[in-house]
Amino acid sequence: MQEPIKDANRTQPVNFAELLEVIFWGMLRAVRGFFSFLWRNKILLTGCLVAGGIIGFTMWEITPTSYKFNMVLRHTELKSMTIGHMLDNLDGLARTGSYSELSKTLKSGEGVVSHIGSIRGKNLMGEKLISDTSKLTDEPFIIEVSLSDKTKSDTIEHLILKYFNENEYLNKLKNDRATLIMPNLEFINSELQRLDSLKQVYNRFLSYSKGSPMFYNNAFNPAEIYSRSAEYYGQKNGFEEWLAQNRLPVVSIDGSEPFATPQSRGLFTTMAIYAFIFFFIGSVLAGIKEIPR
Repeated sequence: MQEPIKDANRTQPVNFAELLEVIFWGMLRAVRGFFSFLWRNKILLTGCLVAGGIIGFTMWEITPTSYKFNMVLRHTELKSMTIGHMLDNLDGLARTGSYSELSKTLKSGEGVVSHIGSIRGKNLMGEKLISDTSKLTDEPFIIEVSLSDKTKSDTIEHLILKYFNENEYLNKLKNDRATLIMPNLEFINSELQRLDSLKQVYNRFLSYSKGSPMFYNNAFNPAEIYSRSAEYYGQKNGFEEWLAQNRLPVVSIDGSEPFATPQSRGLFTTMAIYAFIFFFIGSVLAGIKEIPR
């Protein structure tokens, strides 16, 4: 009788216990090999760790601490993108170290502006102002300033506000608008005085004619007087609100003094990073040394 032919390509069943055992002993050999590698090269790797820590400490000592503070503002005349371009010009001068030009732009001494590292604008959603396509004005936004001396934060905030609010073009826009508003406000005040006088006359008339029949002709309608008075008061409040709140191109929403928080890495973190970098370099050198020639 002919024996059945075995299929050489047939998949053999996997023994998971054996597979796990192979993986376990493989990992164990890898760990033992790693620690053996460390022990054989302990002098080189220890020296690299110490050198990395020393260099990390040195870099932490010589690198100035960086601080950051935020200004919450509201623009009343320009769109967000325009504000973003103006801030981008300031940021470019600060980042390139052009403090002479930056001091002229902010109208301050170079000793103050030289502490500025960057000036960035963003909306409340965290998007850059220069990329904000909103066409609305009277919108809040944030200016984020990094600096090397936290005691200068209040001075730098005033300089940035002054940069916008003393802009010649923006001031002309605001002054022109105020010039148009003032005559209207004077007219409304005079009309309100006249209407108040009519209301006083009408109230005296009511007090003298209690109980008697009343009638109004088209020349004197009390309801129209009160309606017109309310309309004028609404317009007056709008004009006075604009003069009080929108007279400046940029208004600070957060009235508190800016608080600068440190942004630089701590001593331990800096030393650990440099130690790890040097340990990695030492491991590579040790590995090259052990390659058989």
